[in-house]
Amino acid sequence: MKHLNFKSIALMIGLVVLLVMGTSYSFGRSSWPASLLNNERGSETTLDDASSTGTFKRVSIKIKEPSKKKEIDGLALDVRHQFPDGTFTAHVPASLLSRLQALADVEEVPVFQLTHHDGELMAAKPVCGNGIAEKSEKCGEPGLSCPVGETCANCKCGATTPPPSSRVCFPSQQREYNVTQINGGLAGNGAGINVAVLDTGIDTDHPDLMANITLCKDATKRGIQNGCEDKDSVGHGTHSSGIIAASGGADGLGLFGVAPAVSLQIIKVCGGGGCFGDDIAAAIDYVAGQGAQVINMSFGGNSESSLIRDAIARHPDTLFVASAGNDGPAPGSIDYPAANSNVVAVAAHDTNLMVASFSSRGITDGDDGTLSSREIEFSAGGVQVESTNKGGCYSKLSGTSFSSPTIAGLAARLWTAAGGTASTVRSYLRTIVTDITTANGSGAGIGYDIASGYGIPVAP
Repeated sequence: MKHLNFKSIALMIGLVVLLVMGTSYSFGRSSWPASLLNNERGSETTLDDASSTGTFKRVSIKIKEPSKKKEIDGLALDVRHQFPDGTFTAHVPASLLSRLQALADVEEVPVFQLTHHDGELMAAKPVCGNGIAEKSEKCGEPGLSCPVGETCANCKCGATTPPPSSRVCFPSQQREYNVTQINGGLAGNGAGINVAVLDTGIDTDHPDLMANITLCKDATKRGIQNGCEDKDSVGHGTHSSGIIAASGGADGLGLFGVAPAVSLQIIKVCGGGGCFGDDIAAAIDYVAGQGAQVINMSFGGNSESSLIRDAIARHPDTLFVASAGNDGPAPGSIDYPAANSNVVAVAAHDTNLMVASFSSRGITDGDDGTLSSREIEFSAGGVQVESTNKGGCYSKLSGTSFSSPTIAGLAARLWTAAGGTASTVRSYLRTIVTDITTANGSGAGIGYDIASGYGIPVAP
């Protein structure tokens, strides 16, 4: 065997370096080694493990001087998103951070978490005629029968025979308490209004949702890509979407959300590693450009992201609604982005209009007529809320994650009647509130308070 000379060894090392630098990286759902992964990002390699050990960081970069651009371009950074103000985000090896900071303003991209508190799956896939009386069945099983004058079909009772149904699950009731508390759930509510849901995606085949989905995109990869499959373990995005826009399905036997006729614009921004600030900001810019009047954000974190803050500021004609967080009942425990004064912050209460102990509290600056940063604006049902889940089924979940879409749906339901702009709708919602005066924990009182804000808006 011939011995390798120095030049050959150097050439081989160079090729290895080029291969490593040319590898595509993105954060994914797992912290396993990249070579073992096969997740929703296709062939892309994930770096959750590298990020946690400091090998790579996802950062936002804004070039300080135009003369530095060529040098930064020479670093061959793995760019994920680019923004209108010239900022871009990238995965950067830790070894390059010091050099990059000398050339540009560099800020680590924060990660936000979904704001669901707890929950349970409903009984999945009842089988009509299997000899077992399951929760959603009313007839057709031992011990179950219809009232006089009604007929049984698909284990459901009705005055007339319903159309054949291919659904595998049924809700325990068709209009959940969070919907009836605000007078939502009526056919035709929200027609012509676009509501964007920035979350874990959606079950695109759910019979109660499929007709309303007009946009299905993924911001967790480089740029905005096609697809929005909900792979979250509890179906967080599917649950949030159903609260807003579940239509009852073609058979009319499913669940009805607050505004069953709205158009859903689904953008996946959250995966197993959380919800990265740059993915969220890129999604905001994208759906605002696609005509979204309302954007729901059911996630939160302790620190504000400059990327998200700036994206919200770029779109003043869009109404942003976000979950207050589940860090209550301490005063000032509200999360971002809900703590941004340009966002409607929503707390969570139960069937008895009592604010939940887990619901994050805001602050008060003493001026009840003007909302400031870190103040709660409204409250809505968010304790054991039934909504759509993956596989065409349903679940009951708790958290401000699910009070937020209740208010987002209400804004869509009232959009036209309330003046048709983000500012007029937001102002109108404050005029139709019912005061909430009790809480499990601190902060509730008569009038504006840090637990429920102005209270619960109720449609006339």
